[in-house]
Amino acid sequence: MRPSRINWPDPEGKGRSLKIWSVLRGCSPVSESCGRCWARAWHRRFRKDTEIAKWEGHIEFHPELLTEPVREKKPAVVLVALMSDIFHENVKPEWIDSILEVIAASPQHCFMFLTKRPQNIRMKLNLDNYLSNLWIGATAETQAHYNWRWPLLCKSWQGKKFVSVEPMLSSVNIYAPITPDFAKRPDLVIAGPETGPGARPCGLIDRNQLEYDCKAMGVSYYWKGEI
Repeated sequence: MRPSRINWPDPEGKGRSLKIWSVLRGCSPVSESCGRCWARAWHRRFRKDTEIAKWEGHIEFHPELLTEPVREKKPAVVLVALMSDIFHENVKPEWIDSILEVIAASPQHCFMFLTKRPQNIRMKLNLDNYLSNLWIGATAETQAHYNWRWPLLCKSWQGKKFVSVEPMLSSVNIYAPITPDFAKRPDLVIAGPETGPGARPCGLIDRNQLEYDCKAMGVSYYWKGEI
């Protein structure tokens, strides 16, 4: 695992350092925010002659990195497969099983998955009981994505859940009572604007409203950057 300077919270407020565990690499676009994916840009720059650089669904599994969290004794927040989507259609369930075994054997760490494919969780995740040191989050860059992905996450995972409103491409109302699953509150909301040249704007009113809603609901809120 490598240390990271990414602006990211400790979801349990313990002030632990952030580590990246790149046990999976590779993905493919699934929504409008994928057009400016930093991981795709990195692979196209540094691994331009490989299959993974096409970013068309080729996934690499790196079993040689599986022991890293167990060997790291100092507690950390661990972002898992940040250069992929652990619930991508081409990620093999046995790969996820191997990752979960390491998470279960590393209770000193807080592990976090972030996905845009919560519809695949049930068929990929072979768990009878949730892991107390694993958080699973769904990206909701727009209201439409929140309305679709959040209920799916709630139905599929009984442990700690979070929402990533990044990049924030529209207002996102976490109150939206469309199905009974919306009654389940996120344990954490992380939000931030799109960054880099040509970034699409994020409205200050939208940002402030999301923060207000989270506070009103008793949901932890973390803003990642400036507008």
